[in-house]
Amino acid sequence: MHPFCALPFTLFDAISSTTAIQRIIGETMRLYSSLFATTSLVLATPALAGEEVLYQGTPDWVSVSEIDPAKIKDGPPEIVSDYQHRIQDGVVYSYTDSAVRIDNPQELMSRGTLQLEWLPDKGDLTIHKLHIIRGDETIDLVADGHEFEVIRRERGLERRLLDGVLTATMAVPGLQVGDILRVSHSVGVDDQALGDEVQVTQFIPSEPWQVAQGKTIVSWPKDEPMLWEAGPEIELAAPEERDGYKYLAIEFPVEKAEDMPRDAPSRFRRTRLLRVGSFETWQDLSRVMAPHFEGAAQIESGSALAMEAAKIKAATSDPFAQMVAATRLVQDDVSYLLNGLDGGNYLPQNAEETWEKRYGDCKAKSVLLLALLRELGIESETVLVASRGGDAVAEMIPLPASFDHMIVRAELDGKTYWIDGTTTGTRATNIADVPPFFYALPLRDAGADLMPMTQRDKQHPNVTFDINGDFSAGADLPGLITYKTTVFGSGAARIRSTIDEQNERRTKSMGQRMSGPFGRLQVVSVELDYDEDASSGTVVVTGVADTPFRYNEGRLETDMRLGAIGGSFGPVRAKPEWRDIPARTNGPSRMAIDYSVKLPDGGEGFELEGKPDLESNFANTTVARKMSFANGQYTGRVDMVQRLGEIAAADINKEKRASLKHSTEKLK
Repeated sequence: MHPFCALPFTLFDAISSTTAIQRIIGETMRLYSSLFATTSLVLATPALAGEEVLYQGTPDWVSVSEIDPAKIKDGPPEIVSDYQHRIQDGVVYSYTDSAVRIDNPQELMSRGTLQLEWLPDKGDLTIHKLHIIRGDETIDLVADGHEFEVIRRERGLERRLLDGVLTATMAVPGLQVGDILRVSHSVGVDDQALGDEVQVTQFIPSEPWQVAQGKTIVSWPKDEPMLWEAGPEIELAAPEERDGYKYLAIEFPVEKAEDMPRDAPSRFRRTRLLRVGSFETWQDLSRVMAPHFEGAAQIESGSALAMEAAKIKAATSDPFAQMVAATRLVQDDVSYLLNGLDGGNYLPQNAEETWEKRYGDCKAKSVLLLALLRELGIESETVLVASRGGDAVAEMIPLPASFDHMIVRAELDGKTYWIDGTTTGTRATNIADVPPFFYALPLRDAGADLMPMTQRDKQHPNVTFDINGDFSAGADLPGLITYKTTVFGSGAARIRSTIDEQNERRTKSMGQRMSGPFGRLQVVSVELDYDEDASSGTVVVTGVADTPFRYNEGRLETDMRLGAIGGSFGPVRAKPEWRDIPARTNGPSRMAIDYSVKLPDGGEGFELEGKPDLESNFANTTVARKMSFANGQYTGRVDMVQRLGEIAAADINKEKRASLKHSTEKLK
């Protein structure tokens, strides 16, 4: 079960060592940032979490796949791939069964070590079968006394993730080429944060992957209301009812999904999933999660955290400045660390604990920021967001698994601020920026619906360029060049880390990667600087570049390439099935370029050809330039704003024409 604010650990990964498709599934689920391909065991009594591997027979509710002997030799090497989930009394029990034929030494090496993972605070890992099938013989490894070894290995520590996952591992004894390795196991998940509510998310493999027998089944008591969906592009039959339970079933692989253009919005390129949950509305989900975060945001009078809020109040009476200061405190003085232990995937540390420990994940940092803002009298609340693929959330049934991140929503003077405590470099100039998450779910005791995160233009550039060239020595001689690049906000972190490393080689390499309108640069010097208060990093590169002037039909000219920056919108919708698919636009971003070039001969005989002043609007992009020529040099400024969003299919050609027109507005 993945936490908010981390690349997810999926309990589907617990089975990823047994078949190739399971490895594919694990990677796909990580990219999707969604988790609930859980595995579990149903017992007659409630699930008891534990750190020891259990060994028991197959649960009665499981429909066991019988191997068809005809498919063992002639079919694909993946013989059985079976995932079944039972929802019962607020617990999700999931069962996995796989059988794979070992066809060659490479497969023997890759399949010969099993690694099964689970979260011990939520359920037990139980082994049901561990068989080697060799011809007519079945070798029961568990009956022969072989057991898994349990280890704890925090693979995410380099990303500041402490997920609490245990790994059961075994080098399969006696496995040979030609054998069939069959493993079935399960895990029960009783999530501390969800109470009686449940959710299941199951990856659905598609062609051209092949399996002889593949299916997934989700079942629950017929009287318990559930929502379900499968997709995209998967038709799901209505649940069957038998023995007091409803059963949803899908055989796979399903047909290959239609290819989508790479520039389609992410909701058109979603991973194919079966999703089942007990939340009837987004309001229900909001209500269930809210108490955990409201309770954690309380500040005790006179505590160390209360004193920090008092310091901010004493420093300024301006609520906006107070909000910026509180955000900076959370971002800069509390390091990031995900603690997924003991329900930490969804349950936050309380604000006082986070301030004392000086570390926390997105939940902890959001709760800390919420506590500070409320102590300062600023209206605020925690909200769930999807850091990737967020434009699809509104189309999904309400599940916590739809989200992988948490931020804070604040209201001040009638303006909404979306503040991320886990990023860096938030200052007064960029705190009003809207992150590219599309939708947010506020967590409120009374419940809340999804809220669109309406974009607005950035008030300040992400990056500025100050480019100066001196070609006054002559049109056929090299010129002296200075490139000054300033990055603001979180993007300045790399420059800051390079400064802190004091690595001359890396500094020079950073400068050599800088390029501009004069082409290849022979670097003379590289200077780095970081401004803590402005959260800006600056790289100043000086060097020598070849002359940009060329003779053309008796005239000496240079193309001022910056004049048509940004004109590259060109989605292709040639396939008939693509004609109704919109095109996404990148953003939000803003860039400014200042440009100055000293000309040969004091500029005598030179003139500007083209439109020195221009404003173009196309595909959620605005480019404005102002150029002038006087006193032996030309100077100018280019501003480009790109907005997150999409272009309707009917408008793509119009926006392409506008982009093309902009790109032809050359200036010489």
